[in-house]
Amino acid sequence: MNKELIPYDQQYRHQCIEAFESNIGLYFAKDELREFIKFLDHDVFEIEYYTHVTSRCFVRHKLE
Repeated sequence: MNKELIPYDQQYRHQCIEAFESNIGLYFAKDELREFIKFLDHDVFEIEYYTHVTSRCFVRHKLE
């Protein structure tokens, strides 16, 4: 596994939301934010989800 990627943890919640918000209009619609927050608070723990160590940005796909 890439050493700069670590499993998502709630301590990164705020940074992930900030990263999402900074990409509204480019990659995401504004109305998707509520759905993403729900994902971080509940659904994220049911899949393999990783965050980037240096930027604290999220990676949107499951890593194989």
